[in-house]
Amino acid sequence: MGKLDSFVIREKLVQRTVNIDDKLFEELEKLSLEFNDCSVSKIINASIIDFADKNKETIEIGNLGPTSKHSIAFREPVLDCLNKMAKKYSSFKYVVMNVAIRDGIEKLKEKIN
Repeated sequence: MGKLDSFVIREKLVQRTVNIDDKLFEELEKLSLEFNDCSVSKIINASIIDFADKNKETIEIGNLGPTSKHSIAFREPVLDCLNKMAKKYSSFKYVVMNVAIRDGIEKLKEKIN
């Protein structure tokens, strides 16, 4: 695969303010510095899609700590996916998003180590 094959068609971005667990957000900021062409928004978008692909029957919410509001650029299809998962799991979108973020962070940390 050539370098030009890594480019994908641009999708519409939608800016949203969401509540993210403070500790998770700190981890996202650290991880965004570890990879080329990476941002907090890109990690969140990828985490949500990756989590949706697992197609779990239930999710383990665990402990969500204090949250803060953050402005995130979501790809439009990711927001649709997040809405579907919130309905599927009968949960709030911010809860499903934080669970997906936690899962994504774990995967990225494994990749670094």
